[in-house]
Amino acid sequence: IPITQIIIPQERLSSTLTDEEFTALTESIREHGLICPILLTPEGSNFILVSGLNRLRAFQRIGFHTIPAFIRATDPIRATILNITENLARGKTNPIDEALAIQSLSAIASCPPDELTNLLSRSQQWIQSRLDLLDLPPGLQEVIQNGQLSMAAAKELSVIEEPHILEYLVNQALQSGASAKTIHSWITQLDAQKLH
Repeated sequence: IPITQIIIPQERLSSTLTDEEFTALTESIREHGLICPILLTPEGSNFILVSGLNRLRAFQRIGFHTIPAFIRATDPIRATILNITENLARGKTNPIDEALAIQSLSAIASCPPDELTNLLSRSQQWIQSRLDLLDLPPGLQEVIQNGQLSMAAAKELSVIEEPHILEYLVNQALQSGASAKTIHSWITQLDAQKLH
């Protein structure tokens, strides 16, 4: 399929690869070809990418103009479900992107997130824990998305209301690699100081 005919949906989930992993994927494709074609669904004279974003980007980096693909005619809801479930199964996604994909699927399927449990094979608690991340300040969302801070650590920091204190503690957590437990102790100490 000509790469110029492939549309990448904005709200989609993809595996998060490090630069090293992406380079390894690119070199593997350059040397051995594409073992598993990408998955597309027709859209007029074009195709919408369902899965295989990293493979597509690797082909673009190499300079190829076409890419092997499976074509499956499917509706937007099914395409989104396929995209999310495939990438969740790989375990290389970040929680913020998962939350945005769940939010997108909820809108496309016109159903509340708690009704997506069967579609995604995930518990209500798992889904809600992701969606709760979208209520965090943008700075905390960014460090989760970049893999710099765990969900648990970010949730501990989210109780800080003063922006300058939050920024300071986020920087401290990033520099020291602090765990959620350590951050909790910092916040307990801060609360104790406020009482004196």
